[in-house]
Amino acid sequence: MVVVALAVVATVGTGCDGASCQEVERNYERNLRAEPGMAQLTEDGAPHLAMAMRLDLFNDLAGGVITTAVQQALNSSGTLSVQGQSIPYGLSSSGANLRFDASDACDACLRVRGDLDGQVSATLPMVGEQRTPLSGSIDWTVPLGVSRDDDGHVSLFLDTAEAVRMGAPALQGQLTGLSGTWAQPVTNALLSELATVVARQVPPVRLVGFEMPRLGIAGLELTPSLFHLDGSTNALVLGVRTNLPVSTGGDANAVRQALALQDGQNIALAIDPQAVVETVRAGMQQGRIARRYSLSGEARRDGSSHALVDRLQVGSHPQSRDALALGLDFRVFNFGSGFGCFSMDGLATSRLQVDGGRVALELEDVNFTGSRFADVANWGSAQFIDRAATVVTATLNESVVLTPEVGMNLRGDRVSAEAGMLVLRGQGRASR
Repeated sequence: MVVVALAVVATVGTGCDGASCQEVERNYERNLRAEPGMAQLTEDGAPHLAMAMRLDLFNDLAGGVITTAVQQALNSSGTLSVQGQSIPYGLSSSGANLRFDASDACDACLRVRGDLDGQVSATLPMVGEQRTPLSGSIDWTVPLGVSRDDDGHVSLFLDTAEAVRMGAPALQGQLTGLSGTWAQPVTNALLSELATVVARQVPPVRLVGFEMPRLGIAGLELTPSLFHLDGSTNALVLGVRTNLPVSTGGDANAVRQALALQDGQNIALAIDPQAVVETVRAGMQQGRIARRYSLSGEARRDGSSHALVDRLQVGSHPQSRDALALGLDFRVFNFGSGFGCFSMDGLATSRLQVDGGRVALELEDVNFTGSRFADVANWGSAQFIDRAATVVTATLNESVVLTPEVGMNLRGDRVSAEAGMLVLRGQGRASR
């Protein structure tokens, strides 16, 4: 359960004359019109969300996908040309056990390696059909690509088309049951044929996807803006920008460095605090998050209190070195009620920490001054404050990582504020 603390400093004008109320209303309308809408989606600039992952976790999450694709490609049949003879063959692949390692062949290349086995049938001249086990290995350098899916997610995929241009996979193996002098020539021809089959038939394979929880926001789009594979640490970093009007200026390289993983950590997730505010603001603009409230903070379509959100402050927590202090700046304009017309500047503060391996926002304190009319203590449950908390906790957990075959469990170590981002590091593992 996410609980958000609230502290509000209120400046109140309690006059009920028309000029005072008109001034408050005009001020609200002016600020409302100044709110930015959705921006143009661009890859330029620092990411709004980011993920770092060690390749050991990447293997656990995505290794089965490429293994399945290669195994399916190896279930093949055709004709081999050996010493001027046409030799029909068929291969039933019974398994493949593949893994990923960083390669220095390109900036984002993986080495796909592992063992292969299966059963081969070959019809030899003057001998007839023979069946023999195949045992061998594959070594294939394949670049990673990053793109937007049709469903709007940002995904990493094996760019097998580019891999073919770089070179065919290297297959080694042996057929131990073939007769006499046919054994080695047929083995060589078969392995050469299978390398071509794998290169031709394994499609670009989606491995891991990344998304921002949509939370009912219409028109939200993502695009990749940062991708880096670090061979020295065996880790990859993926950064994503949105079409939210995030105005904070950051540095992509600084974000990449901020996501560096320590011993015992294999994943990190990060979000720009301003993206939290802009997600809430978009929800309010679209009518999915209440804009109007009663003086006690209850969402009401005819409420006299109109809310605007401004920014999310991030700082160290004064009492806990393992927690962060978050402060959501907002304003409330009250007009159209019998309690007078006034405006309030609000600050919703909370403690962000890892509790039992999960990200949590915990109640700190409730303070308010200055207003005899607004029951400020109850504003902690206002929809826009609760939704800001949900965005933070939802983007710093495993639900933002999409895998085709398996899920992931993330146990966080700690949260920090680095390179203008909220960063969670921890230990992830595949869940089947």
